[in-house]
Amino acid sequence: MYSMPNRFDTFPTFNFIDVVKGDAEDYVKLESYADRLLAYKQKSMQVLNISSPSDTNWFLETDVKHNGVKNPGAVFRTDFGVTWVNDNGCYIYDGQNIVNLIDNKIDDSTWRDRKNYRELLKN
Repeated sequence: MYSMPNRFDTFPTFNFIDVVKGDAEDYVKLESYADRLLAYKQKSMQVLNISSPSDTNWFLETDVKHNGVKNPGAVFRTDFGVTWVNDNGCYIYDGQNIVNLIDNKIDDSTWRDRKNYRELLKN
C-alpha cells in the first residue's frame, strides 16, 4: 500500500501495488533510487518503474530470484545506488543495472563460509 503525494501516513485501500501474485514472501525492505522502487523479500527482489506520475502506469521492471534479504539492515542507500548483501553476494543497483560487487574478487564458497567471512571483515 502507498500514500498519495503529500498525504503522509494515509493509506487508502485502493492504493496498493500487487507486484508478484501468489508468492508467500513478506516484504523485508523497500528502498527508492531515482524513479525506481526496490522491493526486497526474503528470497527475491523486484525493481518497479514508478517514473510515471500515474500509478496505473507503474510496472514491474525486473524480478530477481535468489536475491532477497533476511534483514532490513542488509540494504543501504548510497549516492551511487542501493547496495545490499545476502548469502549470494554484495550488490549495487545504480538505477540501470544490478552488479554483484564480489564477482571475480571473492569466490562463492569463501563468501558463503561464515568463518571465512568473519576473517574477511577483519582484514
